[in-house]
Amino acid sequence: MNEAELMDALEGLDLPALGTSVTQVAKFCVEKDVAPAHLGEAALVVACGARSAAALAEFERRYAAEFVGALSRFRLDRAAIDEISQRVREKLFVGDASSPPRILNYAGRGALVSFLRAVIVRTAIDVRRHEKLEPAPTDDAEPLLRVAQATDDPELENIRARYAAPFRDAIRDAVRSLDADERNALRLHVTEGLTLDEVARIYGVHRATAARWIQSARDQILLRTKRLLSERLRLSPPEFDSLVRLCRSRLELTFSGADAAP
Repeated sequence: MNEAELMDALEGLDLPALGTSVTQVAKFCVEKDVAPAHLGEAALVVACGARSAAALAEFERRYAAEFVGALSRFRLDRAAIDEISQRVREKLFVGDASSPPRILNYAGRGALVSFLRAVIVRTAIDVRRHEKLEPAPTDDAEPLLRVAQATDDPELENIRARYAAPFRDAIRDAVRSLDADERNALRLHVTEGLTLDEVARIYGVHRATAARWIQSARDQILLRTKRLLSERLRLSPPEFDSLVRLCRSRLELTFSGADAAP
């Protein structure tokens, strides 16, 4: 989009209603190389960065529900959700001489809601890591178990039915034994459908680091599940081999589905 096309597109937006102008938004869009599909979101960002009351109200109207939605994955109580939400808003809208409002970091190449979710999740991870904020009791393995326990193989289905509880307990314990970063990265990738690039941005690490965490988590879950089953069950060699095959096949299916996410 050339400058003339950009100005024409911005003229079609009701920028005064947001408390900003074509000139201000155009400057931001040129600097960020904002995609044409996200000009409206860029306009809201510019106005919110300037702390326009109208823009902040519009932001709340559009995105307030995203805070609870993004934080629900951490199983926090209402007070913790409110506290983290307030910190996110401070990051987004309050700047100083050395650090402008974080919302102005929006690059304009994807949906603003995706940028917002990344900031929310990153803030929650930081708070939990540094303040030892404990989540409400939950079952981190449940999303994996829902997929891992389904099979169309009659032999494996028979094994699964006979040892459903030990199988479930072994996977759950294997997931819970993971390092916190590995466990959370795996959950974001597998159950939330985030790409490796998105997980990396949330943690502020290189994509290769996020990929390494997730692969390590996969390997450890399989190995620890096999070890726990071996320790807890008295199976004949053929039965144990079948149970291990079930474990491997279903977990690999779960993870391959995550890898196929866009």
